[in-house]
Amino acid sequence: MEIITELEKDLLSHESKAALKATLAESGRLATEVFVTEGHQHKYGRSEIWSKYMELFTRERTERENNLIINYEHAKQVDDLKKANEAIKLKMEKEVKANAEKFGQLKSEAKMTKERLEEVKKSSEKREKASQEMLDKITEQMKTAREEDRAYYEQERERYRESIRAEQEARDNAEKMNAEKLSDLNATIQNLNSMMEKQRNLHQEQINELEEKLEEEGMWSSFLTTPNDCKIL
Repeated sequence: MEIITELEKDLLSHESKAALKATLAESGRLATEVFVTEGHQHKYGRSEIWSKYMELFTRERTERENNLIINYEHAKQVDDLKKANEAIKLKMEKEVKANAEKFGQLKSEAKMTKERLEEVKKSSEKREKASQEMLDKITEQMKTAREEDRAYYEQERERYRESIRAEQEARDNAEKMNAEKLSDLNATIQNLNSMMEKQRNLHQEQINELEEKLEEEGMWSSFLTTPNDCKIL
């Protein structure tokens, strides 16, 4: 037995060929390979030829259906991988945007903290300067004050000295609190940067893995075959 790609024109009558083509053409495919014994085509009658046609047609149809299923599953898998890839990229974009907003808020808060400290220091230094000027003035007045008034001047001097110490202490406390807050903000910023880096690395690994799978699927798809349409006799 051997495979030939075309039947001899006189193998079937014109009417039988037309009927066969009309039946098989509905599937969009007609098998053109028929097992025959070389040199003995005449031994097959119409029923035998029909049977062999249907055998080949069924085989080809099954092959086409299987390939369509394989191609569909492969295409769906590729589509799922692409969607997963896009989902990760979209998630990355959202996280980057959210982290950028957080980073901006932290930076802004740190800047405002420094600015508030500067305002507090300036106000405190201004009050301290005023107290120092009054202290100097009272000290100068004490030089010519009467003895009975010296206790009053001394009391006023102590009051201004206490005011100066209070301003200095207030600035020290403000600077300490400011330093602690800035330290906390910087730690939060560093943690945010570290988290962002980990997120980027994780997402990049996921993307690389998906793209590698997509590349493998692309290579694998080159081995998929879909039967070519056969010629109608």
